Amino acid sequence: PQATPFTLLAVNDRSPDPELTADLAHLAGRGLFHLVENERNLGFVRSVNRALGLRQGRAVVLLNSDAEVFGDWLDRLVAHAEPQTAPQAGSGGEAGMGAGLPVGSVTPLSNNATICSYPRFNANNTMPLEIARPELDRMAAQVNCGRAVPVPTGVGFCMYMTAQALDAVGELDAEAFGKGYGEENDWCLRAIKAGFVNLLAEDVFVYHAGQISFGLDEGGEYASGQAALLAKHPDYPARVGQFVQADPGRRGRARLDRARLARHFSGRALLYVTHSWGGGIQRHIDDMIAQARAEGLSVVLLQIDRTRNLEVHVAYRSPEFLYLPNLDSLYLPRDAAELADFVGQLAPVLIHVHSLAGLRWGAARALMDLVAGSGRPYAWTLHDYSPVCHRNHLVQPDGRYCGLAPVAECRSCLAVDADGFEEPDPGERRAVFGAFLAGAARVFAPSSDTAGRIRAVYPDLAVTVRPHLEPERAVRSTALQRPGRVRRVAVLG
Repeated sequence: PQATPFTLLAVNDRSPDPELTADLAHLAGRGLFHLVENERNLGFVRSVNRALGLRQGRAVVLLNSDAEVFGDWLDRLVAHAEPQTAPQAGSGGEAGMGAGLPVGSVTPLSNNATICSYPRFNANNTMPLEIARPELDRMAAQVNCGRAVPVPTGVGFCMYMTAQALDAVGELDAEAFGKGYGEENDWCLRAIKAGFVNLLAEDVFVYHAGQISFGLDEGGEYASGQAALLAKHPDYPARVGQFVQADPGRRGRARLDRARLARHFSGRALLYVTHSWGGGIQRHIDDMIAQARAEGLSVVLLQIDRTRNLEVHVAYRSPEFLYLPNLDSLYLPRDAAELADFVGQLAPVLIHVHSLAGLRWGAARALMDLVAGSGRPYAWTLHDYSPVCHRNHLVQPDGRYCGLAPVAECRSCLAVDADGFEEPDPGERRAVFGAFLAGAARVFAPSSDTAGRIRAVYPDLAVTVRPHLEPERAVRSTALQRPGRVRRVAVLG
């Protein structure tokens, strides 16, 4: 399925397996690839250099025999490399890093590619995922389309080397890395010092079994290779350490995590929006989650961070296990488009907003706009009076009930409460919430009293009175100890 014309070249480094040698010759004879056979065993690095000597001025992809590629993987690597200019760090968070530099190498995401690994960063991910590998690659192509981040080094299991960089940097250093382990790192660092940038292509996933091509490191070759690498590039650990600490690829991995989550629950999930402060709202949500599970539905939570820093956490509550280590925060309004993509992929049966507490006003408006524009039905439960009161409970600073004061008095209250956080004018608050509630499929109130107070501000709003769930719980009775005495009953609430 590749649109890019290519020549497939296999190097047989004097394999001791006669059956493999015969199979390679047979397949090459059918025209499936070009076969280069070494007269003696040259080792990995010199075998690669022999192949590089046959490239005739073209770009090269180093591809291990234990790597598995999918779909139009090559076209996507070429799309990053051939413009010869690094993208503007669109997903990496390090704006400008590598921008404007010619591309030296491009490495895809993989389960086993150190700093290019997914789902767990800088690790060998051996645990099978719930999604087939070709589908994961297609997902990466969709959610990370055209996105790449600069990396200090590529990874040689599958590494695109541009013709321009090969012309400038040359071949691998066989003298220093004759046994392998470090030769591609050295080449990438030489490329950086020659003015090129190495990229991680976030829209390509290639499976890598790892250490099958060349066997386990039984002779200490890894340590020898690392020593040679440090001798040539003493700054290598610092470069990699800075990259790991900054982790510019995290947002790309998070997109894949969210897409996998959405795929797993698509069309059979409820999406709840709430804070993460616990309390009565959390108790109510826990009861609703139990009810949803009984009805065969799953629940996905968008939880607002405790520290009022505009973070929205994507989490899920389900008995089914998904390994999603990158579900970190989304920042509104900056990430509104990414959150909208996630909601669209999830296609929830209902978006149920329980609380926006903790969000600053700009973020709250962005979230309401996103929900209202999602095309999905949404509901609001009135756990407090936030649609009409910035204090949420209609109690003035002096501790008295405000009586649903007019907007002018609300402004006076707001002036007293000014604490450096962004709060809208009370008139704007009521207008924005009024429009949002009017578009809801349902607005729930736990009591007639709550419904009546909200209707005093929004007289045309249809409010459904629905008391909070009261799951039956077994209560142990206690025998009356003193017959004939006055009974005292305590009511908690």
